[in-house]
Amino acid sequence: MIVLWLALYAAASMANAFWLRQRFAICQRMNDVNWRILTLIDEVGAFAIFTPLYVLGLFPRMPMVGDTISSLAWAGELAGVRWCAPLRIAIDALFRLLTSQRHHCHDAWAKWADPMAASA
Repeated sequence: MIVLWLALYAAASMANAFWLRQRFAICQRMNDVNWRILTLIDEVGAFAIFTPLYVLGLFPRMPMVGDTISSLAWAGELAGVRWCAPLRIAIDALFRLLTSQRHHCHDAWAKWADPMAASA
C-alpha cells in the first residue's frame, strides 16, 4: 500500500513539475512546496546518517542546519574521509542522470559553506 502511494505521489509530482506548474499558479506553489519537502527529507537523512558517525569519530564535523547528504559527502571527501568519495560519485551520477546537473555535491556544499555568497 505504501509503495502504491509513493508511486502515485511520484507520478503526480512529475506531472506537476514538468507540465502543470507552467499552466496554473497553484501548481507552481505546490511544486515549490514539493521541493522543500524533498530538501527537508534530505536534511533529516543527513542528520540521521552523519551525526552518529560524528559521535563515533568516523566523520570530521557535526552536521549543521542546511547540510544535505550531498554537501556532507563533498565535505567529507575534502577532509579525506575515504568512504565519502564513492558516495559522492554515486550521488553525482544520480543527479546527472535525473537532472543533467554536473557536480551536484560540490554545488550543494558551496551553497551552504557560505550561504551569503550563494545568494548574492
